Amino acid sequence: MYFLKLYFKDPWVLIPGVGSIVLQALMWWYSATHLPNSTEQIFLHYTTVFGVDLVGAARQILYIPLFGLAMGLATIILSCGIYRLERLLSRLLLAAYFVVQTVLLVGLWFIIRLNI
Repeated sequence: MYFLKLYFKDPWVLIPGVGSIVLQALMWWYSATHLPNSTEQIFLHYTTVFGVDLVGAARQILYIPLFGLAMGLATIILSCGIYRLERLLSRLLLAAYFVVQTVLLVGLWFIIRLNI
């Protein structure tokens, strides 16, 4: 269990980890405060070529932060498991997850702004 202490004290693990937690909290907060509270159908996907191509219930937007949370748990478990063997790979995995969280947050922002 000593490696867990080393894992969470490593700044290359701590900074992307905390940043990802902050981005995840921002996604949930933004979804809770800006999501329409109606039972009507809303736009879930939009492309510049074809326009709106997916319409569904408003609660389906919550799949984006839920996917980010599930992916984050899997990333932390995998990263923690390989930290003893390969520290660089573990750090890169968390950095890539931070980038994915950023993309998910921007995508969520665009989808909710499309429906307001």
